[in-house]
Amino acid sequence: MLPPWFFIAAGMAIGLIPPRFFYGSSWRHVTLIDATTSGHLGDDGQYRTGIGSKRWWRMPLLWIDPIRGFFCAHLIAWGLYNSPMESSEQIAIVLGVKCFCTFGVLAVQMEFGRQRAKDMISPLPFLIGFIIGISFGSWLLGCSAALICLMACIGTRSFKMGYLISGVVGGILSYSTFGLSANLGIFALTIMAPVPYAFLRGARLVFPLRRK
Repeated sequence: MLPPWFFIAAGMAIGLIPPRFFYGSSWRHVTLIDATTSGHLGDDGQYRTGIGSKRWWRMPLLWIDPIRGFFCAHLIAWGLYNSPMESSEQIAIVLGVKCFCTFGVLAVQMEFGRQRAKDMISPLPFLIGFIIGISFGSWLLGCSAALICLMACIGTRSFKMGYLISGVVGGILSYSTFGLSANLGIFALTIMAPVPYAFLRGARLVFPLRRK
């Protein structure tokens, strides 16, 4: 069997691909509320371009990133699950690696491809897949938290508020399933991670859509 570090490295390689590779230079970055009020995302499920309209769900980033996020997190989780955890020191190392990998891939998804210094890409599609993939052996928990994250962002029309709400709810679901543990905190913070990172960088969360 392949060593655990191989799976962790493979997951990181998938997660460190910049999101900029999945949309063109003609796209502009807007907040979630701007996307629904400025006419870029119509009520008919289309986003507007200079040569007509296309269905929003055909944007490559929206269907590639959840798959990419899932395999990134799943490979990392598989590698960590098979790592030695026979002592408290080894468990602490595994949790530390988990936090480092999560922060690394989410930071890359937010940093690379933005158009302005005060904007950061909201990694919602990637994060949805990541939440499910990192919930190794707890697929119901992961799918529930990912769905809540999506609905919270859409319902509030705010990435930041959506992440905060879904992080709290995800923590409650994790606690009701596994009780109080370090993984509970990591799971909740993973969902909310874009908010404090954007705050520390002094940036707002935006998402790419094609120009009118």
